[in-house]
Amino acid sequence: MKKIFLPILIILGFFLSSFIYAQIATPDPIILIPGLGASWNSDVMWNNISVNTTWGFTDGVKNYDVLIDNLVAKGYVLNETLFIAHYDWRQSNINSATNYLIPVIDQALQNSETGKVDIIAHSMGGLVARAYIQDIDYRNDVDQLFLLGTPNA
Repeated sequence: MKKIFLPILIILGFFLSSFIYAQIATPDPIILIPGLGASWNSDVMWNNISVNTTWGFTDGVKNYDVLIDNLVAKGYVLNETLFIAHYDWRQSNINSATNYLIPVIDQALQNSETGKVDIIAHSMGGLVARAYIQDIDYRNDVDQLFLLGTPNA
């Protein structure tokens, strides 16, 4: 009886722990920070109007579509659990982190059960993320940072 009971208990424990984990574990919100030139806002770029106007990807930039589509297919919801941190790439990385990234982190944290976010940053977006973590009063609110093609050296 003991020989049969132990494997059943192990299997049952595995399935129960997986079920419980699946019920309570919610992934951290993801913030995508695009690279140099991928963010665009005509009001800011041409007229030097406030940073609080609408940003988007530069016309013709499709590099991020597959990544965003895959994250949405995995259950992430744009502007709820998946955020894009567009920024004025003409500014310093510290200014971009302060004026653009931190407000997006604050927005994402409203939907974070852990009080943390994950960041996927491409190219100069990685430098913006690093500026936040290394050069500004970092709040320990980034769980994972993925740098793709970031010129770190």
